[in-house]
Amino acid sequence: MLRLEHITIKYNERVIFRDLSYQFQENKIYGLIGRNGAGKTTLLKTIARLKKEEHGDIFWGDVSIKNKDYFDLDATFISDDHSFFQDLTMYEQMLFLCKIKGLQKTKAQKKIEEIVDLFKLGDYIDYFPHALSRGTLQRFGIAFGYLRGSKLLLLDEPFITLDPIQVNTLEKLLISQKSPNRIIVVSSHDLDSLEAICDEYLIIKDKNVIRYLPNEIGRSTITQIIGDSYE
Repeated sequence: MLRLEHITIKYNERVIFRDLSYQFQENKIYGLIGRNGAGKTTLLKTIARLKKEEHGDIFWGDVSIKNKDYFDLDATFISDDHSFFQDLTMYEQMLFLCKIKGLQKTKAQKKIEEIVDLFKLGDYIDYFPHALSRGTLQRFGIAFGYLRGSKLLLLDEPFITLDPIQVNTLEKLLISQKSPNRIIVVSSHDLDSLEAICDEYLIIKDKNVIRYLPNEIGRSTITQIIGDSYE
C-alpha cells in the first residue's frame, strides 16, 4: 500500500497540488488523467522521490519514504524522455542493468532474450541509441522498466509514439504485471488504452484528484472535467 498524506506541491509560487491525500492499493492499475500542465508528471516524480513536496508525507506501508531517494526505492519511473548511455549498445545497457541488480550473466542473458522477444526488439538490440527512432527508444525504455521488475511501476505517457500493435502489446503486458505485490500508475491521454487496462481513474481537478471507476464515467464527462480545470 502506498499512501499520500496531505501533499502540497509547488513550482516556484504556483501550487500544483494542495492537501492531496490518496491511498494506492496493490494488484491495481491506476490511470492518471489531466490536461497538459495539470501536474501528472509532477505527481509521478513526487511519488518516485524525484521531486520533493512542500508539505505532507508519503508512506509505503507504515514506513515514511519522505526522505528516501529514488534509487533506494523498489520503484521504476518510466517517462517518454529517456536517458541512455550513448556509447553502449542497447544490449550492453540491458546487461549493465542486470549486473547492477546482481544477476549472474547467464540468467541476465536469458532474461534479456525474453524481454527483447516480448517487445520485438531483436532487430535493434545491437544498435546505439542515436541510431534508433523515437518509437523504438520508447519501447526500449519500457523494456528497461520491465527488466527492473519493481513493486511500484510509474509510467508517464507510455503509449506515445507506439504503433497500434505495440500499444496492444503494452496493454497486455501491463495487465499481466498486476499482482498482490505491485502497484501500477499510468499517466496518459490515451483514454482507450486506459479503459482497457485500468481499475481506477484519477482525474486531476482543482489541484487534487477525483476518483472514478472506468464504468462510472465516459469520455465526454472526462473531457468536461478536464476542460473545467483550466484556469
